[in-house]
Amino acid sequence: MSEKPVSPTPAVRTFRAPNMLAALEAVQRELGSEALVLSARRLPGRFPWSLGRGGVEVVAMAPAVGNGSAPKAAVNGRPGRPPAADTKSDPSPPVPPSARVNGHARAALEQACAQLEAQGVDPGWVRKAATRCRASLPAAHLADAGRVRAHLAAQMLAAVRPRPTQALLAEERVVCLAGPRGSGKTSLLAKLAAEGRGEAAGPVLWVTADTFRAGALAEARVLAESLDLPLEVAYTPEDLSRVVDSAPKPARLLVDLPGFNPRAEAEVALVGEYLDVLADKTLYLVLPATAKPDAMVEAATALKPFGPLGLVVTRLDETGTYGNLFEVVRRTRLPLLWATSSAHVLDGLQPVEPRQLVRAILEGRWET
Repeated sequence: MSEKPVSPTPAVRTFRAPNMLAALEAVQRELGSEALVLSARRLPGRFPWSLGRGGVEVVAMAPAVGNGSAPKAAVNGRPGRPPAADTKSDPSPPVPPSARVNGHARAALEQACAQLEAQGVDPGWVRKAATRCRASLPAAHLADAGRVRAHLAAQMLAAVRPRPTQALLAEERVVCLAGPRGSGKTSLLAKLAAEGRGEAAGPVLWVTADTFRAGALAEARVLAESLDLPLEVAYTPEDLSRVVDSAPKPARLLVDLPGFNPRAEAEVALVGEYLDVLADKTLYLVLPATAKPDAMVEAATALKPFGPLGLVVTRLDETGTYGNLFEVVRRTRLPLLWATSSAHVLDGLQPVEPRQLVRAILEGRWET
């Protein structure tokens, strides 16, 4: 009497998922990393979780316990090789081994995420971004370093506020610069003054209220004289109010506010007192590109109640990491407007676009 076919072993399982990577991850999670993929095929888009894009079905078998080899399916009652996939009924191409697919995808994603963390992007945000990549990209795209980087770049762009499109500084009469001590405000003000000379907006008047830092006033005098600009000193908020009220209307006033420690409430409040006497002004936060992310966020958070229009970073040429800039604009929602790469007065401002910042983080170098 002929033998009856042996029923499939319980170790053989069928997995369905939206994409191949998700299916292979389920295989490894349920059957272990040594599981064998017996067959795979594409499914039509009729499943609720497939969102109309179809899915995949993977049949896999767990390895045997004890000898380290996978169990072999029975053929006519005798041990043999697992049944091959029916290539005639399934037109989809054969699936590469799970270890190779997962290995390539994991390597591409891990390398891109390691680059972000090395640049100073918050590891927690990077982990969430990696999770979104795995949930959104099919296996073939996850193994493609270019596609992974493009997906991460899109997430980064979505996390930052876009740069305003209007011509900034074109019609602003009173421009105020505020930032921590040593942030480069005075050098930045000199660049603004150099760019503003001879424009139709009229003459430029340099006003410094940063009279507490040693040498700040002397530096302002030297720079103002080199630019042939009048310099006014405001030792108190009342002095600043009188200077602004007495200045001729065509003149543009560039105000260097006192440097502040974001953790010193009295110093932050003093900056606010100077700003309160100005009815019509535009405020920019100045930070060095070499600062740590948390220090940048602290300064921006302290100044945010006074309504800064955006962020200007100095000393861009002194660093090769730019994740701190991404962190401050992501966590404070302040747009990054300009950057400077040198203290030299004639080296002007560089407008910064969000894509430029994201590219610098992914490539590890800044391109103008």
